Amino acid sequence: MEQITITPRSARHERYANADLTRAIVRRAQSDDDWQLVARLRKDGFTRIRGVATEGPWLDDLDRSEATFSLLGFALNGTPLATMRVQDGRRSPLELRQFVDPAIILGAAERPAAQFGRLSVLRSVENTHVMFGVFQCAWHWCFREGIKTIVIASPSWSKSIYDFMHFQSAGETGRFLHHFAGDAPHETMKLPVQTAEPLWRDHGHPLSDQFFCTQYPQIQA
Repeated sequence: MEQITITPRSARHERYANADLTRAIVRRAQSDDDWQLVARLRKDGFTRIRGVATEGPWLDDLDRSEATFSLLGFALNGTPLATMRVQDGRRSPLELRQFVDPAIILGAAERPAAQFGRLSVLRSVENTHVMFGVFQCAWHWCFREGIKTIVIASPSWSKSIYDFMHFQSAGETGRFLHHFAGDAPHETMKLPVQTAEPLWRDHGHPLSDQFFCTQYPQIQA
């Protein structure tokens, strides 16, 4: 069986392969306190990036629209470690359209699509478990909803995450500077939702059983 491609980021991939999703608690942001936590996690994560202003803003109009929801990820001791926003492309044009024409990167058979964005993961020995717990919860929502494709915009420092998950580049037409992350170059990448499991299994992905077959009670969508 073909194994995951070895890349210069393979040391990170080895760490990702040891993720334990039973060590994550994931839920949607709903209350005012939750939204304050989303804002704090974004600030704490993104202000580590050169060129990102510390004053934000860390929330925008899209956050509380009917087209999106944000997930919060916690370690088992309750420490908040990650957040990510999911936008339903059936309810509003994808945020990505500010930079890239979605019609160029998504064929008719790849729609409807959802965009994962505003991923912020804090430094912690537990962050890998929590980060992939957040991704698992978001993927299961997409699968249940009949979403065909997940799209993301990745800067260089997070690309190893998406390589590990078998996201594929949309090519040169999907490259742009993202002002939210200090005008860093970003690459549009995409993952098929309905066929992600056979794709991962064909490549012997180490998280396949955890990610696709197990709905952990502490992960609440």
